[in-house]
This record gives sequence, structure tokens and C-alpha cells, in this order.
Amino acid sequence: MSMIAFQEIKLQILLILVIGIFILPQKNLGASRLPEQEVLINSKEFLEKKKWQQHRVLKSLSKINEKIQQVLKEKTDLSNRGFVLRTNVGNLVAEIGDLEKRKNQKKDQVSLDLKQMRQMQAGAYQHILLNSYSSAQLNRNLHYLNAILIRNYQRFRDYDELVNELNHKRAHLVKESGRLKKLTQAFDKRENILRNEIVVKNRILNGIKRSQLFVEQRIEDLKKRTQSMGITDEGVLDSITRPNFAIQQGKLPPPAIGRVARHFGPYHSGEKQITLNSKGIFLETHSGATVKAVFSGVVSYVGAVPGLDQILVLDHGDHYFTVYGQLEDVKVRPGDEVAQSQIIARSGLEKFKKLNGIYFEIRHFSEPYNPTEWVRGLTL
Repeated sequence: MSMIAFQEIKLQILLILVIGIFILPQKNLGASRLPEQEVLINSKEFLEKKKWQQHRVLKSLSKINEKIQQVLKEKTDLSNRGFVLRTNVGNLVAEIGDLEKRKNQKKDQVSLDLKQMRQMQAGAYQHILLNSYSSAQLNRNLHYLNAILIRNYQRFRDYDELVNELNHKRAHLVKESGRLKKLTQAFDKRENILRNEIVVKNRILNGIKRSQLFVEQRIEDLKKRTQSMGITDEGVLDSITRPNFAIQQGKLPPPAIGRVARHFGPYHSGEKQITLNSKGIFLETHSGATVKAVFSGVVSYVGAVPGLDQILVLDHGDHYFTVYGQLEDVKVRPGDEVAQSQIIARSGLEKFKKLNGIYFEIRHFSEPYNPTEWVRGLTL
């Protein structure tokens, strides 16, 4: 080993000790009492141990991210199925209400017919038939009585069909409600799994910050090393190096000042009242209102999207994103780093309802979260 290389290694060890990232055993601090070669060997072993710890932590975080992504996909699938079931249940309730109304109307008609039939006893029918003065009049009277009987029979039959259809719809409603209940339970189970995984992940991240495990290497060096570890998830390093978006639920400032004109989830659109599912919220604002970043991040996309006009996507690390749509006068470009509450654009005009405002989403991986549960101070 050359003298220059040896001196360089000594300098690296000294820097490590001064910064305090790795604390060597107490006996090794007295380097003057041990051969320099032994100090180097102990230091190398200590660094190798730390690198192995890094490897384990990164692998753990990567596996947790994979599980979180899978659970989020399952939640989205359950949510979509729940949306369909809730729509079906709502339609069934409306249909049952309409059938109940029609059934009651038919019931009133049938009751009136029965009352009239009781009043017209057999003698009355005989009187009509026997007092016919001619065959033509008899035919007319028979035709009249036949028409009454056919009308009454049809009303009885309609009423019976309505009752059967109503019973069928009620049975279908009970079945669909049961499916919705089971699906809701499955959704809640996934929600609990997701919550537990995030708790474990945050504990690991907090432990990293306390131990300063990853201060040894520069971030670029770590990014290169993760590939050799078999880790392709860049979000693992984001969760370590960037501010933690995951713990901001209920703490984020609003992206603009205004009221929520369209909520997250199902809503009715158009004259035909078609039920759609919104992945975000629409904030109605005054014309040209300032739009601010709800959390620090990096601009990952700026461009036009059909239905939302100009949009902007901020990457907050660890696979968390916020989406801002219906924008004008965008003030940042892809790759720019933005701070929390930094002005990034101004609100535009929603073309369908002619409302001034912005569309806003929060996503983890590709799955949408309800912004009203994350943003404080929204006017609902």
C-alpha cells in the first residue's frame, strides 16, 4: 500500500470519527495505543456491518412499499366494486319506491272495483240481462258487462304483477346490500393492513433518522448501490431523504382559497343525472386565484389533459403525488423543486359548469386519496 493511499484512508477514518456518524468501540479511539493496521481492519469491519444494515433496511422498505402498493390496488378494486354496488342499491331503492307508489294506486283501484262489484249483486246483473228489449240491446249489455269484467281482471292481474315485482326487487336489494356489507368489511380490513404497514414503515424511517444510518454515503452513491442490492424502487430512498408526506394527513394547507364545489367519490352529472366517480375535488375560487403547493416536492409533469386543461403534478417522494388541474399561468417547469405554499399557478375556468377554480387530487402510487381527509381548513 502506498503512503499516499494509506494517508487517505487515515483521513477518511478521522472524518468519520469527527462527524460522529459511526462510533467505534472505546478501545479503538485510542488509535495511538493500537497498531494502525488494526484500526483500519476494525474500521473496515464496522463499515461493512453498517453497509449490511443499510442493505437490510432498504430491502425491508422496498418490501413494505410493494405490500402497500398491492393493498392500495386491492382497495381501489374494492372501492370501484363498492361504487357499482352502491349505485345499484340506490337505483333499487328508487325503483322500489316507484313500485310502492304504483302498487298503492292499483290497490286503490282494485278496492274500488271490489266495492262496486259488491254493490252490484247477482240480481243487478240479471236485471241488466233480462230487461234487454232486443238482441242488439242484449249484445250491448253483454259487451258492457264483459268490458267491466275484463277491466277488473286486468287490474287484479296488474296489481298481482306489481306485488311480485316489488317482492323480487326487495329480495334483490337484500342480496345487494349483503354483498355491499361484505365488500365494506373487506375494504376496512385492507384499510387496517395499510395503516399497520405505514406505521411499521414510519418506525423504520424514524429509526433511520435517529441512528443516522444513511449519512455515511452521499445519496447519489446510495442510488447506484441500490441496483446492486436488487432494489429498483426509487421511492425507498425518497422516503429516507425527503420530508415525510405520509404523516401529513389532516395537516396540509389548501391549494387555493375557495369552497369544495365537487367532492371526492360518486356524484351526479348532466341532465340525465349519470353517476360518476371523482378521484379528487373541485375547489371553486375567484377568477385567477393563486394556486399553491400543499407540500414541498419536485415538479414531475406540466401539460394539457382532456377535461382538465392545464395540469401540474408534484412528486413528494415515497410515491406520493398531488395533481392540480384547470390551471392558468403555470409558474414552474418539470424538474423544479418547490417549497410548501409556494405559488405554482393561477386558477382557470371549468368549461362544463363555467366555474372558476381548480381540480385537486392526492395519490399514493396511482391510487387516489380523499383530499378532504388530508387538507385542513377546507370550506365544504
